[in-house]
Amino acid sequence: MNRRYKYYIPKGTQVTLEFSNGVVSGAEARLDVYPKTGYKFKIKYFKLTTPPEVEANIILVNDKGEQILLAIPQDEDTVEVYDYSDFDDEEMFYLNSFALYAKAKTNITATRDVVLEFGGVMEIPYL
Repeated sequence: MNRRYKYYIPKGTQVTLEFSNGVVSGAEARLDVYPKTGYKFKIKYFKLTTPPEVEANIILVNDKGEQILLAIPQDEDTVEVYDYSDFDDEEMFYLNSFALYAKAKTNITATRDVVLEFGGVMEIPYL
């Protein structure tokens, strides 16, 4: 059996959390993203896009547990790229999973999409 040990995640892969019109202030949502069974993520970058009325953060899950990437959530109506090389601990981007977390800052007045783009690889650890 020929098993692949590494899968490249195409640049621009993304997940989306939707807040519908009428969602009340303070409502929270979380979307967990997992690699293939037996693999870990090795993320190179995240690009987080927050719409009006919503703030967001990225939760990293590694062997040490859960860590919130941003000390202060990304504010509404913002686009930022977070590259692993911008952080002291590059190992924190070697992940069992990650989550997109978002919260309504006010009552939502139209459908709002929080988008998390990412890239990197999925690989079998310790090979």
